[in-house]
Amino acid sequence: MQGSTCEYEGCDLPATDIACGRREWRDGPPSHPEPGVYCEPHASKVTDEGCPEYVDTCPNCGCGFGVN
Repeated sequence: MQGSTCEYEGCDLPATDIACGRREWRDGPPSHPEPGVYCEPHASKVTDEGCPEYVDTCPNCGCGFGVN
């Protein structure tokens, strides 16, 4: 991630976290269902997409993702 910028729309901050959102089934804000690199505030926002019941961390790479 060194030298990468946040992949969130319109953000130019340095990327510090890997996060994966959930696919939205209805019309709504853009979702981020594929893992991507984000700044810390946007990584939290992506992980919380779709109001998951709780958030977990991947044991392989440490990325954050929402879980029901």
